[in-house]
Amino acid sequence: MTEPLQVGQFAIVDHEPVDRGPNAGIFEGKGPIDERAELFVLAEGTTPASEAFAGHVVTAIGTAWGGFDMSLSGCLTAAFREAERNIWDWNQKSIAQHQVSIGLTCFAHRGNQAIVAQAGPGIAFHLHEGELRAYFARGEKARAIGSGAPPAPHLTRVDMQPGDRMLLLSTSAVEELNQDIIAGILALPGQQALQDFYQRLRGQRHVTALLIAAPDQPDEDDRVPEPAGLSPEPEIGAEETVIDATREGDGRGFQPSLFIDDEHQADVEAARKALVNISTRASARSAPLAPLAEHFKIQPLQRAVGESSNIRDLAERIKARTEATSGSLQQGTAQSTTVLAGPPRPIWNSAGQKQGSPESAGPRSQPPQASRDRSFQRGLVNDSPATLPAHSSSSAPPVGELAAERTRRLQAATAASSTGSSVVTTGGAPLVRPRDNMGGRWKGNGSLNRRRTANRGGWFNDRFLLLGALGVLAVILIFFVGPRLFGSGGVDPEELLAQAQQQYTIATNTVDPSEQRIALTQAEAFLLEAEDAGGQTVESTQLFNQVAGALRVLDNVVAPAAVETVANLSQFGNAPVTPSDMEVGGGYVFLLDTASSQVIAQPTGGTAATVIYGVDSVLGHDRPVAISMLSNGLLVFDASGQFWLAFPGFEATPVILNAPAGMAITDLAVSNDNLFVLDAAQAAVYRFVPTTNGFEGEPEVYLAAPGLRQAARLLVDQDVVTMTADGTIQRFADGVALTLSQAGIDDRPASAQQLRTFDGGSSLVYPDPAQDRLVAVRRDGTFDRQYRHDAFTGLTAFAMDDTYGYVFSGGQVRRITW
Repeated sequence: MTEPLQVGQFAIVDHEPVDRGPNAGIFEGKGPIDERAELFVLAEGTTPASEAFAGHVVTAIGTAWGGFDMSLSGCLTAAFREAERNIWDWNQKSIAQHQVSIGLTCFAHRGNQAIVAQAGPGIAFHLHEGELRAYFARGEKARAIGSGAPPAPHLTRVDMQPGDRMLLLSTSAVEELNQDIIAGILALPGQQALQDFYQRLRGQRHVTALLIAAPDQPDEDDRVPEPAGLSPEPEIGAEETVIDATREGDGRGFQPSLFIDDEHQADVEAARKALVNISTRASARSAPLAPLAEHFKIQPLQRAVGESSNIRDLAERIKARTEATSGSLQQGTAQSTTVLAGPPRPIWNSAGQKQGSPESAGPRSQPPQASRDRSFQRGLVNDSPATLPAHSSSSAPPVGELAAERTRRLQAATAASSTGSSVVTTGGAPLVRPRDNMGGRWKGNGSLNRRRTANRGGWFNDRFLLLGALGVLAVILIFFVGPRLFGSGGVDPEELLAQAQQQYTIATNTVDPSEQRIALTQAEAFLLEAEDAGGQTVESTQLFNQVAGALRVLDNVVAPAAVETVANLSQFGNAPVTPSDMEVGGGYVFLLDTASSQVIAQPTGGTAATVIYGVDSVLGHDRPVAISMLSNGLLVFDASGQFWLAFPGFEATPVILNAPAGMAITDLAVSNDNLFVLDAAQAAVYRFVPTTNGFEGEPEVYLAAPGLRQAARLLVDQDVVTMTADGTIQRFADGVALTLSQAGIDDRPASAQQLRTFDGGSSLVYPDPAQDRLVAVRRDGTFDRQYRHDAFTGLTAFAMDDTYGYVFSGGQVRRITW
């Protein structure tokens, strides 16, 4: 399906419901909109610290997903590798109590492709055609990321059709729900399904649910049928016919039954009436009014002229109010308005006030409105001066006399207090008038009346400014000079540079590659510390280049002569191909596909691949566990302990193996058609000689050594070589176990890999999926070289024949020319 998916989610974090939890994410890849790969991620921590770190992993995956440009399975593998890198980096820098391990469940979708990828704890449910399927990692892939060697993700290709639902859910929710309940809820509409899940899981402390739904396609029955009985197209020149289906024949010229009446027509009519009424009221308010009267003029704002207005303005207002009152008292009480006097304030016109002339205005009359273009000034017009109430007592002194007496006292007090002041306004009033008695224990002793040229707080302000400037200067000095004095823990940069030179000299005079790398690494660390303490110098830069060049020589990175694609298996089968082992022979590359539990044969010429062995209960085929190449076909060992001989074009036939009692097969190897079986539990390697029907003869204990108990992979050529689960290589020669140190390598392998003979038997080569490379080591144990190429990204398996090497990476089988 190509329709966009519908997504819903919720989470519960510390018993608090949230719309979007930190442990889930939805991301898009790059490319055109219809070709972008969508990724839905749900991370689950195994500990409280892991749960807190899971959101960081989701963010890192989303950031990396936007830059991927490869197949969908390759993108998922790279995304899990990015998660492993972030977790490994965190654990390397953390103490044991803070280390984390996380389970990851991803659903990727692009066009008609849909894949579920899982590693560690996590579960996904897919509702397809009414059937519920559960997906979760099994075996080694069920181990959480960060708890050991990073496993490859478990990839499952799913068929996402319209109407399907995919649910990514925390494993803690499975305790509250069973599959029948989940199937019933997923069949509900999307929003209702999420609500039902929340109602059942709201008691959880931590849970996250991410629901992806493929939209339904409209059924044929739901489409609007074409109107039946349509009249043919009118002919030019034919007689005109008027359709009138009304009983009265009102002559409207149309058939009303062909039109749909809107059931909300009454609401539309009500809204139209409300709009008409609003328009009428608005027109009434905006009707033109009479012009302003002459006495309602806006007074201009007065500007300060350098004198104190606190006292002078008070006197002037009292004087003006007195004169106005005296005038109104002489004219009588014809216009006696009984309103309280107060400070003037702006009047905002409202719909409740009647507009008219000043003669017909009420007690708080306002001036009429001149026009709409003076609306700003209209809002700032003050009230008309309110008249003072008439005095009922004739014995009170006139207001003018009281105001004049008050003004004389204030002016006298101002002149007396500002006699000795040198900062005086033009009206004689000082800007600051000190009090005669400051109170408290401190006495001024008349010093405030003396002449001074600065304010009282100037000394304090200057001191604080000086202290602030000194503090800023100290911070600057610490920022720039501190790292040089204290950044190296008291060590002089010159001394660090001398130590780096000493380590470089030790590396150049040492034969052991391992000691060389240790000395060069220490020299590089001293140089970095010296540059942090004293900055870069010509001498440090020159020495740093020498150290970096010596490390590049030790790394010995070699590019293959050519890498070509043999076949692309990204679309092969129902699930992405994830081989755990490869063999080459007879013109075929054989892949042990653990995801689909089958063995695939890919011709080296590039033609179509086929399945030569798969699980079949009728034929007795169980899940394949190991493969090894014989001269007459491929030897397959299944989970039930049975051996089979398989080859393209032939049906797999059983092979007889005379195994001793109690033998447990850890790994297989073939040399000159002799079968070698590694039994790590008994610390032994058995050899079986071929017969007509298989390996019917008595087995021989080819090697018995305690060091075999940790072995995981086996190679038998001129020696017995094994690799343990932690990547340690051991070579057994004449019964003596030698551990190959791989001296000079930067990073040793993190897990057991299949070893191959290389360079005519003088070297061994193995794949390193964590570093996307092939590593060659000499038989004496020293590191020889490493092969790197862009095509090795996502490397999972490796095999060789006499001429070429073959790798599986990015869903493709590739041939390597050395």
